[in-house]
Amino acid sequence: MRVGIARLLVLTLLLNMVLTVWHGNLFAKETRSSYQESFTSSSSVPRPMSFPAMVLHEDRLYVNAGMNYGLYTYGFEGEAQLQQRDCVEHPEEYQNFCLEIAVSNGRLYAPYGDYFHAYDLVDPDHPVPIPNNIKGGTVLSIAAIGDTLLFGYLNTVPEPYWNLWGDIISFHDPADPQEISSFWCSDGIVNLEISNSFPQYLLAATFGNTFVIDISDLKSPRIVNGTYFLPTIYGQSGDLFIGVANDGFHLYRLQSDCTFDQVYSLEETGFDILSVIETYDDILALGKGNDVILFRFESDSLVEWGRFTVESNPLAMAMDDLRLVVATDDSIHAYSWESLGVPLNHESLPDRFELCSVYPNPFNSAVSLEFLLSRASATKLTVFDMLGRRVGQEVYGTLPPGRHHLQWDANNLASGVYLIRVHAGDYHATRKVVLLR
Repeated sequence: MRVGIARLLVLTLLLNMVLTVWHGNLFAKETRSSYQESFTSSSSVPRPMSFPAMVLHEDRLYVNAGMNYGLYTYGFEGEAQLQQRDCVEHPEEYQNFCLEIAVSNGRLYAPYGDYFHAYDLVDPDHPVPIPNNIKGGTVLSIAAIGDTLLFGYLNTVPEPYWNLWGDIISFHDPADPQEISSFWCSDGIVNLEISNSFPQYLLAATFGNTFVIDISDLKSPRIVNGTYFLPTIYGQSGDLFIGVANDGFHLYRLQSDCTFDQVYSLEETGFDILSVIETYDDILALGKGNDVILFRFESDSLVEWGRFTVESNPLAMAMDDLRLVVATDDSIHAYSWESLGVPLNHESLPDRFELCSVYPNPFNSAVSLEFLLSRASATKLTVFDMLGRRVGQEVYGTLPPGRHHLQWDANNLASGVYLIRVHAGDYHATRKVVLLR
């Protein structure tokens, strides 16, 4: 009964989306700016879709095209020429809505209805399904910490109340996932974000509140602040979170005490919590009617870069260093940033993973680490003694590409020699440090 009601509510949600899109078309025709430009996509492929979900990963585009369509894999010739590499048809029991997919630690995760499914990406052109028996609610959002997935989904308590709750599940063995813990919120979770600045905090954005959840101990997640009536948080750039409401966009900065400072607002009507919104690095892309609007995060503000039109309403978007991909109900369009006139400062991004320094060494209480990431990576720090025993660990979630500084506190450890290992995606590096009390 619980799952049946959840599906009914999701169908209602999707109907509202259709109505919102229809209204957006009317609004867009009336208010389109005179300076709006039209761009020609670098490539476009026909693909019937029903509420698609997609993600870009290592020069591949993975698209779940919706019920009865399957999981499609595309590669690129150059920056934006799409080439289909594979299609994995859904088993009958998975022919349900998939509203979000994610890639972490060499696997793709695509929850269909109340089934959680994983795919092996050893050959990234040909994802291989890994069957399992775990089930949950209807997933609306995913956050990943290595092999651990955090799911926010729609479920019910006895009528007439609705509660949306989340699961934290280990996919260390993807054929036999294990639930670590659960967390509850008071409304439907539409987005999960692990803070870049405070990776021990998970932001669970609902239809009215933004909850801050302490996940430093994944076995015991704890809501530390759920009293903020913020616009729905859709993404982040650096230490700024983007909230979108009917009256426009708002930028917030999360403080160490779990309070929020609003640092910027931009009036732009015609959006709601069902609008298609995507962030990547310092770019914000939004779908409004048939338009795609591009903004840049600059200091503590948003600056509009431009907008262009697609032939029908955007249903999903994905971005990486080279391109923007937009999915509509019948096509996938890939645009190089160059074709859109958006300059990206790729020269400033590292081209490799590197643990640059660990200092001071020797140290007497805390040691700092500086390292480079060439791409967004799930990152953690592990400390071992000379007998190989793990004596400390910090999990930082997914960090963006760039230069990072972290600090490890030795707490009550005795003087001695220790090994500090930094894991970032598929890479790791180890340094020897000396603790002197």
